[in-house]
Amino acid sequence: MKAKFLTSSIIVFTLFISQLNAQEISVFSGLWGSEYYQDSNRIDKEQLMSLLKTNPQALNLWKGSNTYKTLAYAAITVETGFAIWTVDRLRKKESSLGPTIGTLGSAMAVIVFAVIMNKKKKEAILRYNQGLDKKTAFRLEPSSHGFGIVLSF
Repeated sequence: MKAKFLTSSIIVFTLFISQLNAQEISVFSGLWGSEYYQDSNRIDKEQLMSLLKTNPQALNLWKGSNTYKTLAYAAITVETGFAIWTVDRLRKKESSLGPTIGTLGSAMAVIVFAVIMNKKKKEAILRYNQGLDKKTAFRLEPSSHGFGIVLSF
């Protein structure tokens, strides 16, 4: 009797566990960068990366966003150099057309790379969330005839 109860309890518990769905990831803009949430719980980047590693397509998109992040930082460095050069030329009352064009061009590159980076991050999270939509072939429902649980296929 005890063995049957234990066996049936394990089976029911296993079926309930298999019905649990993974939680979706959300991203919001924060003061110091993006904030990531798994449903209503805030997660850090390490936890996000461990979740994204379960979906290779999402991980590749995330790595692509990191490439554009690196390019954006490089463009910011170039922009800073051009801006310093422009200010130096203006202080000396020399022509600053070249450095000014360089400053504006690198600023546009920063904007383009940042937009692409954010787009790739959002695509990675969407791809991860789409992977959670897997439906099972069965579901547990309350019995319509009496007390119990029915396994429906």
